[in-house]
Amino acid sequence: MAILDTTVIVDIIRANPNVKKVLDKLEATQDEPKIGSPTVQELVKGAYFGRSPQTELDRLNQIFKGLSILPFTATTAKIAGHIQAELEKSGKPIDIEDIQIAAIAKAADERIITRNQKYFSLIKGLIVESY
Repeated sequence: MAILDTTVIVDIIRANPNVKKVLDKLEATQDEPKIGSPTVQELVKGAYFGRSPQTELDRLNQIFKGLSILPFTATTAKIAGHIQAELEKSGKPIDIEDIQIAAIAKAADERIITRNQKYFSLIKGLIVESY
């Protein structure tokens, strides 16, 4: 299993050729892609800022149908709080949504696939695969 970061879904929508390699690899290994609920929130927010929100929301809903969505729970909130405290103490804060996505991946003991390696690589114990 792999947790897809928001950047992966954005790249799917934008038909970024680099993301095709990621998807092909997942399919070849029969690795079930998943996303965290904060990714849903980020993507929906972005759709409402688009030129045609309803069209973008419809497209996102089609993508979401093909993915398992992992929730942000009390357990993942505790993990996120720990991650956030460590990053802030080290002077390297990152967006809360990225912390929440990382917490979901850590709780599920799964790697995260992202184009945003810069921030996710700051999180101790998180397995990050970039493209």
